[in-house]
Parts: sequence; structure tokens; C-alpha cells
Amino acid sequence: DTLTQSVEAMREQIERHLARTRSAASARFAASCDVALSLERLKRAMGTLYRDRQLRIESFFDGAPRFRGDSADFEEMAGNLTDNACKWAMSTVRLYAHSNNGEVIVDVDDDGPGFTDPASSGLGLSIVRELAGLYGGRLEVDHAPDLKGGRARLILPGVTLALPLVAVL
Repeated sequence: DTLTQSVEAMREQIERHLARTRSAASARFAASCDVALSLERLKRAMGTLYRDRQLRIESFFDGAPRFRGDSADFEEMAGNLTDNACKWAMSTVRLYAHSNNGEVIVDVDDDGPGFTDPASSGLGLSIVRELAGLYGGRLEVDHAPDLKGGRARLILPGVTLALPLVAVL
């Protein structure tokens, strides 16, 4: 029957696609990304992009946090958050990053009006939520404590550096 053959062909095609997706996801987890280096690149790019607004974009890093995942995915997430902060900021955007209990925490703060319900559900933030979720991470939005604007907090799996084994005799 032609219908049965068509359904079977579509099922096989979907299975092949899912297998490729699972394989790509596994490869992503094997990669790691220098968070500070990526954020510094984004800081320079946003400084150029928003030059006419004369925004002050600052960055603060505690240690050398590494994201356990693909650098392009990290830069897409952090880039969306930084671009959003630059759009809403009055004068200042701050990028913070540190590691805590096996996680990388990136805060993107601005001195704009802060998050409202519609602002916290935009397309860029939806993309960040979806991508972070693929890695078992999450996105939280809140108020920036120092700048009194918005804070987007990205929480992702970090790379835990293995300590060398020492034999005790």
C-alpha cells in the first residue's frame, strides 16, 4: 500500500534526523569554551555596534570559568543577552562571570527600565532559554542590584578541572 510505504519512509527519515541530532548534541558536550574570552569578544563587538549610543560596557570575571559546551552556542546565548541589555541600557552594561559548584554563572546587567512581562518573553530570550535548556542550564531574569535595571542570569554547566591523582605509599 502506497500510504503505508510513505509513512514508513517518513518515520525512517525522522529517525535518521534524530540520530544526527543526538550525535551533534553529544559532540557539543565534549567541547568547552573560555567564558571570559568569549565575553570580551562580545563586549568589543557590542561596543562597535552601539558606538553611537556611547554605552559603557564593563566586564568582571572571577577566576577562569569554562562552559562545558560549544563556544558558538555560548556566544549565541551571551550575544543575545548582551545585545538585549545594550538596546535597553541608558548608559551602562555590565557582564559578570564566575564558576560555582560546577556551574558557570553569567550575569548581564543594564541600567535600563528592567524586565517587564513582555520584555522577558522576547524572541532573543526564548532562543537563550531553549539553547540553555539543551545543556541542562537555565535563564533567569531579575533586577540588577547595582544598576537598578535588568539582570539576565545565564546558568550553564561548567568544566570541572580534574586534579592529578597522587599515589600514597
